[in-house]
Amino acid sequence: MRPKVKATIGSQSPSALGFEALMDCNIGMVVDGEELSPEDINDILKKSLGLHLIKGKWVEIDIDKLKKT
Repeated sequence: MRPKVKATIGSQSPSALGFEALMDCNIGMVVDGEELSPEDINDILKKSLGLHLIKGKWVEIDIDKLKKT
């Protein structure tokens, strides 16, 4: 299992097409369908390569790929 990036664009109904409508997006990291908090993400980025136990699941961490993403 690997962490995945999740992006949601346009989750709110805008009253008009404007800056807020164009910039309505949410990007996060998900492990097995469970979204990670910013603290969880910071902890992951501090880890080394290999398998790590995250939220009760073994996850393969590739720091270089995560930082690029």
